[in-house]
Amino acid sequence: MNRIVVWCVATAAMLTLAGTAQSQIKIGVTVSATGPAASLGIPEKNTVAMCPRSIAGKSVEYIVLDDASDSTLAVQNAKKLISESAVDAIIGSTTTPNSLAMTDVVAEGETPTISLASSVRIIEPVDAKKAWVFKTPQTDVMMAGAILEHMEKNNVKTLGYVGFNDALGEAFFAEIDKAASARKIPLTGNERFAPKDTSVTGQALKLIAAKPDAIVIGASGTPAALPARTPGVVVSSESVRSRIRHLVGGENAHQPLSDDRIVDLLKGEGIEIARRTVAKYREAMRIPSSAERRRLGRLGMGRSLPSGVPSAAIAAQVLAGPAD
Repeated sequence: MNRIVVWCVATAAMLTLAGTAQSQIKIGVTVSATGPAASLGIPEKNTVAMCPRSIAGKSVEYIVLDDASDSTLAVQNAKKLISESAVDAIIGSTTTPNSLAMTDVVAEGETPTISLASSVRIIEPVDAKKAWVFKTPQTDVMMAGAILEHMEKNNVKTLGYVGFNDALGEAFFAEIDKAASARKIPLTGNERFAPKDTSVTGQALKLIAAKPDAIVIGASGTPAALPARTPGVVVSSESVRSRIRHLVGGENAHQPLSDDRIVDLLKGEGIEIARRTVAKYREAMRIPSSAERRRLGRLGMGRSLPSGVPSAAIAAQVLAGPAD
């Protein structure tokens, strides 16, 4: 929430430095306090109350409107704030689609606007219209780069993507695709869902059928949790490897778990996996077979697992703050 306080101060200070003639500064705010993006918009709306009411001897008034996570309403709010309220600047909107939709209106009204959304497309490429739009959150370019860098370090070899079927989902996919291609990590699947959908089981099943090592979710707000909450579906190979390592690490040294037994235990956790896949993952982590572990146990050597075995699980990557 401190981001919005900074934006409020920055906006008011910018107008003060620009020499705004009137004694009062009006700042319009349009956020998604209702609708799919409400989990982001509500704290943004509430934080306006923390913004300063005076700067450099000038009073600051905030006019707050709700665009209900809807691009059309965001545009209407922008028009209303400019034409009816005569605001000096605008903060908003919460999401990438809404912010992009407002560009023409704020440019026509020559009203400086600070977006709360993530996509670099909101401000680039800079032209006569986007010259009026600014943003302070990290861009999707930065996020995609950081996510793929982490995956590369953790030996992720294939990647799936599921995101909104709107400007946010498309923009974030473009950046994820670029970052993945630069690291030679192929995408095995690319699915979409609407922000108002209540289930993404079909899309998640298609993704997991391609057996990616990890899945990136290009969505924002509460709906972004849908793919990750699909039972027994969105589980990456790194997550499974982590579970195998954990199970072996806690086994009885004299009665080690066979690959078949590990398969059964994982199925009990909702993870469908073949015995040969368990064996492949175990060998990749340099974990001996159950027979070899039993022999080591009899010799009193216990289970000496190499320290280099990856323990961090990479499951679905959820963009709270693409992530918007």
